[in-house]
Amino acid sequence: TTTDIAWPRKAPDEKMWIAQFFVDKNFTSFFHTQFAGGKGFENTSINANEYIINETAARKMGLKSAVGETITFHEKPGIVIGVVKDFYFESFHAELKPAIFQYVPDELICVYARVQQGNANKAIAVAQSIWKKYETVLPMEYAYLNDTVAGQYEKEERAAKLFNVFAIITMLISCLGLYGLATHSAERRVKEIGIRKVLGAELGQIAALLSKEFIVLVLIAICLAIPIVWIGMDKLLVYFAYHISLQWWVFVVACLGAIAVAAITISFRAVKAAGANPVKSLRTE
Repeated sequence: TTTDIAWPRKAPDEKMWIAQFFVDKNFTSFFHTQFAGGKGFENTSINANEYIINETAARKMGLKSAVGETITFHEKPGIVIGVVKDFYFESFHAELKPAIFQYVPDELICVYARVQQGNANKAIAVAQSIWKKYETVLPMEYAYLNDTVAGQYEKEERAAKLFNVFAIITMLISCLGLYGLATHSAERRVKEIGIRKVLGAELGQIAALLSKEFIVLVLIAICLAIPIVWIGMDKLLVYFAYHISLQWWVFVVACLGAIAVAAITISFRAVKAAGANPVKSLRTE
């Protein structure tokens, strides 16, 4: 990036950071860059001072119709011949920057190649053979663009996997704890369950009676967890200049899922206790 750029009606103390790209004539067509106005470098000569800027740059310069305007870049006046629609050339952690593109083939530092699926190894071999014709000492270095983009979010991907693993472990431990509490409650109330069954209580009623107190505990836990999760997610999303907004229905779905898992876990023990023979439970007293 640089601030060495000037444009019409620019204030003396005004400064703008702009990302600079030195490209060849095929850049916009190769990457399927869409134009908001103007054209690419197809007919540009190597000595012509012609520039392409993105929509963010045009907006921050205050140029409503930037095509045809004269700007000065690195003390070289030139004409804006095109305005490309904004595209992300950095990760979503950073806000989209103004960008300027200049046809300078002598300053290219890398070559991009589009390869058909399944032919990557052949393309690499061809590129290496061409490389060796011009450079016999240094090896050719290459990378896949999708891997480079994915690498920008490597930390988030790793954190997401860890969160998933710990979430599963936490759910298993919680389910074991709930099952243990349900078992303890059923053993403690075995005579009560037997009496209720003798008096005509149905299986569903007894299971609901045993499950109710634990569902209340789960609801209390949910009420405590939602504010913590909301604040934590809000803090996490701040690290991204562009991110989703938290929706209330996501928390509703999560709550319903937690209640369903808890209910299923408790119901196993509750149904077993409710289905026990009341004669045995009352005769042991």
